[in-house]
Amino acid sequence: MIGSAVQNVITLTDTYFLARYQDNGVSFAAIGIVGIFYLMITTIGYNFTKAGQIIIARRMGEGKQGSIATITYSMWGAILAMSALFFVVTKYITPLLFPLFMSDAAILEASDQYLQARAWGIFFSYSGMVAIALYTGIARPMVIIYNASVLGIVNAVLNYALIFGNWGFPEMGMAGAAWASSISEVLAFVMFSSYIIWDKKNRILGLFGQKAAIKARAAAQTNDLLDTPIVAVGDAPTPIRFFDWAIVKQQIQLSLPIIFQSVIGIGSWLVFFFLVENMGRQALEVSTLIRSVYMMFMIPSWGFGSGINTIVSNQIGKNKTETVMSSIHRTTLLCFIMTMICAGCLALFPQTIFGVISTSPEIIAATMPLIPVFTAILIFFSTGAIYFNGIIGTGATYQSLWIQIAAALVYLVFVFLATKVFATSLAFAWISEALYWVVTLALSYWYLRSNKWASIRV
Repeated sequence: MIGSAVQNVITLTDTYFLARYQDNGVSFAAIGIVGIFYLMITTIGYNFTKAGQIIIARRMGEGKQGSIATITYSMWGAILAMSALFFVVTKYITPLLFPLFMSDAAILEASDQYLQARAWGIFFSYSGMVAIALYTGIARPMVIIYNASVLGIVNAVLNYALIFGNWGFPEMGMAGAAWASSISEVLAFVMFSSYIIWDKKNRILGLFGQKAAIKARAAAQTNDLLDTPIVAVGDAPTPIRFFDWAIVKQQIQLSLPIIFQSVIGIGSWLVFFFLVENMGRQALEVSTLIRSVYMMFMIPSWGFGSGINTIVSNQIGKNKTETVMSSIHRTTLLCFIMTMICAGCLALFPQTIFGVISTSPEIIAATMPLIPVFTAILIFFSTGAIYFNGIIGTGATYQSLWIQIAAALVYLVFVFLATKVFATSLAFAWISEALYWVVTLALSYWYLRSNKWASIRV
């Protein structure tokens, strides 16, 4: 569940400490914008590897474990090229673009400080996503949970040291949060790499050569080497190719619509925050606080969404298409229940929950009118996100792209009218998020019921 929300954990940690940094709320307001921008960058990489996860899960369902190593190494080669591209975008292009949309000079300067340091973490963040795709695709997510937990703890410790200048470190403020996050991602990647080398259970996949795979398969016959019923001995080991353009091309074709979805979805959110920034610093601080709590409550939906990708793809690989809808329905119900528990806690203890992030009584008080809207958002998000990810799991990524485009258009038109044309309240502007998920839920459910996805091959 945590693996798909690693960047949320990092951004939440940064936001928590920056809310306590004394600079008149500049850093706290700025993280609301740059946090979303960086989330968009990393989500592009995550969605590219999600296509690899879907392919890996499909091959596991088909009993073709011998192809997993080539898929993994090819995915890693492609993701390194992508990370170089987005390093350039983050470090050199955003300083030219952000001044076109932001009016507060102090927030703009803090945003640039963050991204200049944060750009270095892209290489390690993207590489770590390959490991997440591998272990999620073979249905062994526990290592992801351990890794994400350590990453969050290390990030918190480094934030405390670098933002405020504790333990003899220089006080770096916004830049300190960025360096803390980047260093944490380096450590997380080192841990993932070490675990992959140490983990004997992945030998059967061919990650360490054909001979190691043959030996592991022999051991699996007698020692029950693997700990999940999804993984079986399967086909014979095949020679490893460290880069197979045919696999990368297939992954690009599958992931391109998902990547466009992340750009459209999170990009729309970025536009929203740019528009809110023009409403004043307090409006941006309130929205940053709402977004932070929203990201906490997103964790069940992101986790279940990632899980349903693997479940649906694996079931189709086993020719069990008749079980797909029931699996999506059950997963949606579980996600809804967990998210509503969170929403209930917010309704009962709003000041306590918002106080976890912010220390400003004025900002917390200004957030109270948005609670009913926020609850509606959670209802539709917790259901719409699972049905939407169910479509992605079937391989119908182009169809899911059109659904996201339709939802984003409704979202952007509404928020523009609310903030620029009619100059309504911040609470009314946030209704756009609920509308986004209403459209997503309706269209996703309609497509899944149509059964058109059953003929798609991955």
